[in-house]
Amino acid sequence: MNTAIDRGCGLIFALDLGAECKILMIYQSCAIENKAKKIGAAATAREGVPENMTKAYAGSRTIDGIIVTVDGEPLAERYDIEAFTVMGFEWTYEGKEPRQLALALLADHLGDDQRALALSERFMAKIVADLDNDWEMSGDDIAQAVSEIEAER
Repeated sequence: MNTAIDRGCGLIFALDLGAECKILMIYQSCAIENKAKKIGAAATAREGVPENMTKAYAGSRTIDGIIVTVDGEPLAERYDIEAFTVMGFEWTYEGKEPRQLALALLADHLGDDQRALALSERFMAKIVADLDNDWEMSGDDIAQAVSEIEAER
């Protein structure tokens, strides 16, 4: 029997496989939502800094899959610029999915789709391939990496 439970983090559906399953699913969903709220709150707390520098980017691997956020909201894959893959984001290695993440991060930060596309492969190799399973970076971090990549030309 399926069950719907609301614990203040949205409605969570669980198969009736026992209390442990329900509690685990509720805990994980609440933890994901609360982490996104904390990231968003930290990002908006820095006033007086240029808009793209206030952004907080974060990625996590969870039991529910990969989550990548900007200021606590999902980061768009930006398939409209280039679809290296349709499988979403990945990191910790070089490949199509990590390059899609690099493109999305750069496009969001730079606000210049063509520049983001031109830098995406090098940003993937320099930054995205070396990210941990759970990571955070600021707009300042991205700006620094872009400066270093452009200086290497």
